Amino acid sequence: AALFQVFASWKGALNQRGAAATGILKNLAITLRAHLEATHNNFDMCDMASWLKDWGEQKASRKLWKLAKRDAFDQCVREDWLKWEGSELTEQQTWRAFLRL
Repeated sequence: AALFQVFASWKGALNQRGAAATGILKNLAITLRAHLEATHNNFDMCDMASWLKDWGEQKASRKLWKLAKRDAFDQCVREDWLKWEGSELTEQQTWRAFLRL
């Protein structure tokens, strides 16, 4: 939980550094994965996945996206769905996520 607070305070700075922060973000993602899963923090998993993908870190980004997309009702997941899945999020997928099916 303490490491997540560090990440939350660094989030803006990491994003501003862009690809130069790839290594730091990848290590944070690996270390925070269990915490983010346990707390159902799909928004931050989605954000991290998107940044890592944009910065060329495909393997780590796919793992985070796979976890984050389980909640297709999350704002970040809905916004990034097309980028990752290659098609728009369907109404059925949205309802399934809303109903937690």
